[in-house]
Order: sequence, then C-alpha cells, then structure tokens
Amino acid sequence: MTAASPKYIKKNFKLSLNKMDNPAEFSKHNKNTIRDAVELITKYKNYFKWSDNPEDMLEVGCANGEITFEVVYPLVEPHLKELIGSDVASSAIEVANELHKKPKLSFTTIDIAEEGLWKKYENRFGHIISFYTLHLVPNPEKWTENLFKMLKSNGQVFVVMVLPPHPFPMATKLQRAENDPRWSKYMAESPELFTDFGENPFETIKSLFENAGFVIDIAEVNKLKSVYPTFKSLSATVLAINNIQKHVPEDIRPSYIEDFLKKIEECVQHDENGTYFYDKNVLALIVSKP
Repeated sequence: MTAASPKYIKKNFKLSLNKMDNPAEFSKHNKNTIRDAVELITKYKNYFKWSDNPEDMLEVGCANGEITFEVVYPLVEPHLKELIGSDVASSAIEVANELHKKPKLSFTTIDIAEEGLWKKYENRFGHIISFYTLHLVPNPEKWTENLFKMLKSNGQVFVVMVLPPHPFPMATKLQRAENDPRWSKYMAESPELFTDFGENPFETIKSLFENAGFVIDIAEVNKLKSVYPTFKSLSATVLAINNIQKHVPEDIRPSYIEDFLKKIEECVQHDENGTYFYDKNVLALIVSKP
C-alpha cells in the first residue's frame, strides 16, 4: 500500500491556510456528499408527504449550494413556492448565490441553533431538509426547537447525519490524547467539531426530535463509504472543516496540520492505487409535526 509521506503532507498543507472552516471548500473537494444525497433522497423520497398547494421549503447547511441545486431542487420543484438554501457561513452563501440560480431558489445566511430563530420563520415551511450538517451544530435542543416551530403543521423534516465512528473526531481525539505541548493549549480552547450524542447516538437523536414535539416517520442507519481518489483530496476535505487550526499560531500551524493529517491517515484505509476510503454510519431521519 502507498501511504502519503510526511514530505507530501508538508508540501500540500498550504491548501488549507486561507480556506479554513470553509463549507464551500468542503463541498468543492468532497464529492461523496452529493453522491450520498442522491442515493438517500432517492431511497426515501416516497416517504415525503406533499400538500396540494405550493409550499416554502428550507435546506439547512447548503454549503456551496451544489446539493440544493442538483439534488433537492429537481425533487421538490413541482411542489415549490420557494426553496431557501441556508448556511451559517456567509462565504458559502456568496458562492451559492453566484453559482446556482433558479426562479424559485434563493440562499441566505442562517444559524439554525440561534436563540429564537423560529420567530422569524414561524410555521412557514412545509419541508425542511438537511444533509451532513446537524451532527456539527452544537446545542441540539435549540436547533430541534427551531426546526419544529419553523415547520408548518403536518410538515416534515428530512435529516441526514453522520454517526460515530468518523475519521475526523477520531484524529482530533488522538491529538488531544497525545497532548503535544506545541498545540495542546489551542486544542483545549477549541470544542470538538462533532457533537457528542453519548453512548447510543441513534436513540439520543431520536429522543431529541421527539422531545421537541416531532413524530418519527422513519429512522434508519445506512452503511455508506466515502472514497477519495488522492490523499490531497482527502486532506482538502478534512482541512476545510478543521475548526482548530485557525487558533494555532501561524509559525507552528504547518506542523499542527502535518500532525493532524498523519492522524487522519491512521484512521482511514487506502489501496495500492492511492485511493483513500472509510466506512461510515449515516442516520436518515424523517419526522413530522402533528
């Protein structure tokens, strides 16, 4: 098997320095998300319940808008009054608005965990969709409350979330356990990117939605695989969501990134062709508001 050498890692760490914590950059390099979105929305689309009248819909965590435009819009367009793609990152929304234009499609900045967000959109949406986002959003009691109150009666939420184990939190936990004095202080100041849903995340997440008032229509764990043709594409993807590196001083940041990518490589598999991959557990959840 051909592993990425430290020299290769050091040469390519620069791709992250000005593109940190960047959902649009994540979408650009990670084509697994759009492939998974197609597979899962095709699998579960018959569980969607549509009203006779056109409705407003919301996507939470649209990143660069590619999934919104290529996957969600074609499915919902016959039922659509307006589809709003949203993301907490204004830079991602700028990219989405520039690249993806449709008559009934718009993009805006929304923090789904914002206190009282629902008051701006109360009972507005017939459907809310979110791919690979909510496991990264803290304060799940807040965002489940917002989702519930933003949804119309008889509306539905379709959520796709990653469950453990996943290489990103595995790698950062290895770094924390190592406690390297060069960056342990900065890691301690940075929370884990993935929300900890406890020993049984499947049941915990279901309970969060039920406690918010939702009825569970379907909840299933899908076994999927993420594949990257090169170590560079894998690196670009994980560095785009790394929330720690921006806190590490610039003079030692290259060393931190090199160490992080080494840990990532320990947590994934690769073959003789230099393709990197890992298996993942993906929760697909459809819930309704009575």
